[in-house]
Amino acid sequence: MPPIPTSAQPGALPTLLDWLERHAVEHDVHEHAEAFTARQIRELERLHEKLLAAVASGRGTSLSAVNASWHQEIYEASGSSYLQEFIRQLWERYPWRTMWALPQRSERTAEEHSAVMAAIAARNGPLAAEQMRAHIESGERSLLDQLASEEAEAGA
Repeated sequence: MPPIPTSAQPGALPTLLDWLERHAVEHDVHEHAEAFTARQIRELERLHEKLLAAVASGRGTSLSAVNASWHQEIYEASGSSYLQEFIRQLWERYPWRTMWALPQRSERTAEEHSAVMAAIAARNGPLAAEQMRAHIESGERSLLDQLASEEAEAGA
């Protein structure tokens, strides 16, 4: 596990929030992937199919909504109202809804969700957690790369 960021570091609050989200979600998926009920897995599969259809049709608005629902279903499986509230607040703070405008982000999200789904269906908690962490970090990298690119273009 990477070190916990301290408030003495520049940008520490957003970094700390990111760290908490990543590790809360990773822990949740790891602990509960083996205990997902058949109904929960069917619902995740249904939402995943909707996401794949939205990606194929290029419907960004639908992508955002179904992506949020898919993630929420995973958080709800934890049974932790604290985790659910914590994640809801984090999602409200960050521009996740704008991710669908990034080049190739929709397709990468579909691939990453497929990897998470395969691990959950296999009830492999460690692999599901690893795939979820990779998915969250990939989204973060995509957004930061796009912002850096736009900043560089504006400065040129």
